[in-house]
Amino acid sequence: MGDSTSSSTRNGWDVLIVFIALGAVSGLAIFAMNKYTEPKDVATVLAVVFGPIATLVAAAFGVSQASQASAAKNDARNKKDKAKELKTAGSEAIGRANNIISSIQRAGESHAGSGAFVVAAGSPLTIEANELVQLRSDLAALDDGLDSLSQ
Repeated sequence: MGDSTSSSTRNGWDVLIVFIALGAVSGLAIFAMNKYTEPKDVATVLAVVFGPIATLVAAAFGVSQASQASAAKNDARNKKDKAKELKTAGSEAIGRANNIISSIQRAGESHAGSGAFVVAAGSPLTIEANELVQLRSDLAALDDGLDSLSQ
């Protein structure tokens, strides 16, 4: 995945290219003004050189922007793939938790007003009912959140 360091490095190179181009055009303007006395001669020299310099600067920006767009596309693809992996893991966890909860509810008994399931398997085991409900609710919320990320 891309990071802000590589992006700022690319932006730094873009700024450097602009300064070099401005320096080249300024240097040529000074040279042309010292060498030629007629303004039309100075304008002709600058016109001949300015076009290629502007083209090179534009090409450099084009390459830089294409690189940044490619990195952003790869980042988005990686995030989407990760979200799908998390969605699968979350769905599996929900399935397992629902199986456990269903088994406990089938095997256990809840006394009226106790708010707990009691399961006797070798030794008594007590699980708070609201913990089970909260687990199911939390896992469902995780599933919904991951669903929205993978779209």
